[in-house]
Amino acid sequence: MTMGYFLREFRRSPGLGTPLLALTLTLGLAACGGNGKEATPDPKPSGPPAVTEAPRPAETTLKISFVNAVDNAVVDAGTLVLLEDQGGLVDGAERTFTVSGGTLSLGIRENLLTDANKDGILDSPARFKFSVNSDGYLPTVVEVPLLKVGINDRPIRLISKAAPPAGVAVEEKTVSLVTAPAPVVIAAVSPTGATAAQLSLPPGTEFLSENGERLDNSSLRVLVAGYDAGNADSLSTFPGGLTATIENPGQLAADEGSAVTSPDIGFVSGGFVTVQLQDGSGKTAKRVSNGESVTVRIAVTPGVINPDTDKPVAVGDTIPYWSLDPDSGSWRYDGKLNIRSDENGLYGEFETTHFSWFNLDWWYYRGGDDRCDQAAPT
Repeated sequence: MTMGYFLREFRRSPGLGTPLLALTLTLGLAACGGNGKEATPDPKPSGPPAVTEAPRPAETTLKISFVNAVDNAVVDAGTLVLLEDQGGLVDGAERTFTVSGGTLSLGIRENLLTDANKDGILDSPARFKFSVNSDGYLPTVVEVPLLKVGINDRPIRLISKAAPPAGVAVEEKTVSLVTAPAPVVIAAVSPTGATAAQLSLPPGTEFLSENGERLDNSSLRVLVAGYDAGNADSLSTFPGGLTATIENPGQLAADEGSAVTSPDIGFVSGGFVTVQLQDGSGKTAKRVSNGESVTVRIAVTPGVINPDTDKPVAVGDTIPYWSLDPDSGSWRYDGKLNIRSDENGLYGEFETTHFSWFNLDWWYYRGGDDRCDQAAPT
């Protein structure tokens, strides 16, 4: 039996999926460190071991730093928006932060943390989700863990628009849709000349901001960035990581014919893209005007194994596509598409009415509370 078989069974039979998941992912979970603490030998029968309490730091902080994904150089400035703090651990009511000098320290409410062994390692790691913006770098959404009492250093790797790492292609240009006689196409092209991602804007299309304000489509700054799912550096910047909580699990279950409606899934990525539009006044497009749509194309990494067929992905294969809600940092299942090909290779293409991160991903239900940021089994 192959891993593709197991993934399909996880989707349809949760009672069967749990023991199979435990069997097939044993090595992966061990590599992630289980509950985040090293295993210790059983106590000797002569009596319980002595407990030595670790020195307690004066306070617990989450120290975030911005670094360039290519060379780890400090990125001096940016903004950080706290999207998710389920335990209410971040001290204070502020949720939007300005990063200066490349770092930001957030105070944590220690009275809400649990460390029963008094060893400085939290019994259950806390997790936070942030959206990140910095001039000259691609926007992103990241999940950041808090693992211990004291100072938690957590670098966030940002991708330079001008000099992205291997596996990421970026195109940013100013266009006008007022006088365009045909659809305006913005393509992010890889160093090999292949199209990594593409956005097609019909002439006269109008765009609305989050507040419903109409953008000036005579001068639009358009950003398209395509990510190669077969490249480790590129894949490591997947927004929020390859484990996700989705917004509409019922729709996904209905499309898959599954009785399971868990929102907790893992992704097996075929490729992903960032799309962003701004007009000359700085207004950012949230969606297109009613009744209109734009076309997004994402290159599919050649050779990636389709877990539904256990074979390299091919023309005609079906793959779900998803979009990220930038306000919550959660993914939303948008539907399925069939993979096509042209002179550039394999791709998936779909119509959309909004702008965000999009991805082409197979998926599987996650078991338990394990949130290891690892690629799904293939």
